[in-house]
Amino acid sequence: AFKYTLLGSSPKDLLPIINKDFEDFNLRKLIRDIKVVPESKKADSLLEEFKKDRSHMAIVIDEYGTVKGIVSIKDVLEEIVGELATEIDKESVEIMEQKDGSYLIDASVPLRELNKKLNWELPINVAKTLNGLIIDKIETIPDTNVKLEIENYLIETVLIRNNMIKIAKVVRLEKEEELENE
Repeated sequence: AFKYTLLGSSPKDLLPIINKDFEDFNLRKLIRDIKVVPESKKADSLLEEFKKDRSHMAIVIDEYGTVKGIVSIKDVLEEIVGELATEIDKESVEIMEQKDGSYLIDASVPLRELNKKLNWELPINVAKTLNGLIIDKIETIPDTNVKLEIENYLIETVLIRNNMIKIAKVVRLEKEEELENE
């Protein structure tokens, strides 16, 4: 099934997009009026209307009848369940402990958050993220994976994309005083 937003005064405006020769094709039979909803409409109520009407899109207007935008069923679903799913996904992907005691870390994670969650002491005075800390230390954006030591942490870049370190492997090294105390 095709889903096109029809803009124009006639269904013929859409025919060049479809770009096919149709005999006895009546596009008007396929066109449904688009739903118009006030911006104050609750998401759960709009979802029920989408289900009842078997529609997927609506124009949103304000109290003066001015068009404010378009809302899709996907937007409504993300509003209802998206934040919860995003938080779960974000939490599980940012820091992943490995069997060898190292961590695979999303390099965009704030250093303060890493220090707090893992009880670490990565320096926070030069950068806000792990990506920033690594780039500050090597003074370039690496195009291949690199290993470096920052204070008591051995860091290896694992994935670099679009001039950013996306994933790094980090191992906390034992401090000399910790070794002496054992």
